[in-house]
This record gives sequence, structure tokens and C-alpha cells, in this order.
Amino acid sequence: MKNEIDLGQDLTIEELRSLYFDEDTLRLPPVKLFRLDAHKKRIYYTASEGVHEFFPGVTGFLSTILPTAPELISWKIQMGEGAAAYVKERATYGSLMHGQFAPLLINRKYDLDPIHEIIHEYCKEDEMIVDEIAWTRELKKDIIAFAHWMNEFQVKPLAIEVPLCTRKYGIATMVDLVCKMIIPMKGFWGEEYKSGARKGQPKETMKDCEIYAIVDFKSRKKAYVTEADELQLSYCTEMVKENYPEFKDKAFKLYSWHPKNWQTVPGSHFTEHTNKHSVREMELYSELYHLKNDVSKYTRMSFKGVVEVGKDLSENYKLKTLLEIIDMDKIKRVVEFCEGNTAGTILNEDAIKRVIDICHEDLSICDNDFVDQLIAENETPEGYLVRTPDILEAIK
Repeated sequence: MKNEIDLGQDLTIEELRSLYFDEDTLRLPPVKLFRLDAHKKRIYYTASEGVHEFFPGVTGFLSTILPTAPELISWKIQMGEGAAAYVKERATYGSLMHGQFAPLLINRKYDLDPIHEIIHEYCKEDEMIVDEIAWTRELKKDIIAFAHWMNEFQVKPLAIEVPLCTRKYGIATMVDLVCKMIIPMKGFWGEEYKSGARKGQPKETMKDCEIYAIVDFKSRKKAYVTEADELQLSYCTEMVKENYPEFKDKAFKLYSWHPKNWQTVPGSHFTEHTNKHSVREMELYSELYHLKNDVSKYTRMSFKGVVEVGKDLSENYKLKTLLEIIDMDKIKRVVEFCEGNTAGTILNEDAIKRVIDICHEDLSICDNDFVDQLIAENETPEGYLVRTPDILEAIK
């Protein structure tokens, strides 16, 4: 069964799942998140007993409240008309890079040889034409740089690509990496001056210490970081602590990681952002955003059919609300669940929607017997072989 449902016209909804979490340290994320991806729009939401909560993604949230970074403005001027296409290409590469780091973090090894084939299939699915040879060399170097960083800091993952939201700030995201690692820290670790005027006094030295860290991955090769990078990590920390009470009193260090364009020795940029932004500052940004933005009011125009001059055009377009889009997703999920069914009751998509709508009126009564009866009452001559578990899975 697919996590992501394609609703057509560049619109998808995905049920988000962590790529990895350490079962000895963490539990599953307490809130199931879905993500709607549309043209220039990303919305996260929860669905519990027919009630939905909507959250902007942290990237879109920050791009709304912060001015564009000067480095990005300068770069766009240099790139000219090709900037937008290049941004899309690099975003695709970044997503691919993220996905390849996960098996390396989990399995502690990675086979570089199939990378060209992985890139080819990834770009084919994303309908992108890129220089696959150049991407192959770049990704191999980036994976080696990442492994070098893992070795240097003895990185132990606790959660990878974990979907989290914060109700306090009203945003959501996929947190790249929550981990333990070893870093050298300056402090007074019991050593004393052995001679001179300060003999016997505590001496500040370096010591390797295990810490908790949240790390955000970027694919850019240049060393600069932005205020958005810093704030993203600050909000990610709040999400981790809000969703995992066992971490509420833990001191997290915050870092961004991105690879260098190394030539002879693997290297990367590893920059700390701990305590760069106060809780009050984060609250004010959140208040400002939600004062002027309400993602729950998102609408999308859909188009279909044959346009015919001189006839009513109202069947060719429809403005859909966010809840209508989510209903479409649930219907599509039922259809996905039905694939391969050899038994069941035939329902078309309209009948599936009726069953789902009735269930949402009172989910507390939606047991097997109730849904069995609903399906039987809505049988249609044509459609899909639907079983009760297909409906229950879609509405849960």
C-alpha cells in the first residue's frame, strides 16, 4: 500500500512515517501526520475522529515571516531567468540526498555502486531531466563526506526523518535527525595547574562528551547559513520536546550539516546554532504568522473535461476546499486498499464517499457491523470490490 496518494494536477497527500526511530529510547510519534503537497504549497494535518488540525510547514512558515537572505538575492540576480529551474533541480537533489543518508545512518554502511541507477529512477519518477553523471559523482562524494562526519563525531541516530508538529507554535515538519554524538567540549573536568602562579587551581581543558543533538541537512556546498536555518532548528527542538516528554529537560545542541565540494579529503560544514533564538522571539514570529495566515482556508481550483464554446463551462472547473481535497484523498486510499481484492461489495467512488461521510458523523459507532451494513446499503452496479477493513483503514 502506498503512503502517498496522487490526486492529479500536481497534488499529492502522503501519510508520513519516520524512516527510523530507536525503539529503546523513543516511541512512535504520538500524532499521525499527513502532508499535502501542491504547487508552491505544503500543508501538514492531523485527522482524529473526523477532526482535522492544519499546520504550515516550517520552511513555508519561515519564508513568509523572514526577509529573503541576502546571499540568496545575490545568487538569483547572478542566475537570472534560470534561477527558478535551478532551485527546483537542487531541491530535488536535496531530497534525494536526504533519502540516501538514512540507510547509511541505520545500517552503518552504503553501497556506492548502484547510485547512478538510483538517480535515474528517482528523476524518472519526478519527471526531471538532469545531468545524471554529474549527480552521480556529487552524491557519491556527499555520502562519503557524511560517513566521514559520522565517524568523526561517533553519531548514533535516535530518529530519522520523524514527522512532528507543535501546537504551541502551530507548525510542522520532518525533523532530519535526532541523535547522540561525541563532541570535544571545553570545561573544568578535574585537572589542575601543576606549577606556576596558578598551581593547584582548576584548569580548563577539552574532553570528549556525549551529547543529544538535532541536525538539519542541507545540500548546498557553500559555508553560509541563514537565520531561517537557525530558526528551523529552534522550532524542531520545541517539536521534539513537545512530542517526547522524556526529552523535556534534555539539553540539545543544534547543528546544520552540509557537504563541502571536496577534492582530495572528505569534508563538510558542521555549524552550531544552539541558543541563537529565544522562546519569546519564536512566539512572536508564530503570532505574527497566524495573525495573517490561516492554512485551513486553503482552496485549490481543479480543471477537467472538454471545453466547448457556447456551452456551460461550470463542469470544467471547481474550487475545492481543503476538507474536500482530504475527502478525495480518503476515497483514493479506499481504492488503493481495494487493489487485489477478490471479494467484497461493489461501490463506485460516489458510494465510497457516502459511506465515509456517514462514518465521520459519529466515528464512535463505526464498528465492523455498522460499516458492513453501510456498504451493503450503498452497493452499486459498477465500481470497486470494497471490504469493511478498507473503509475502516481510510477513516481511522
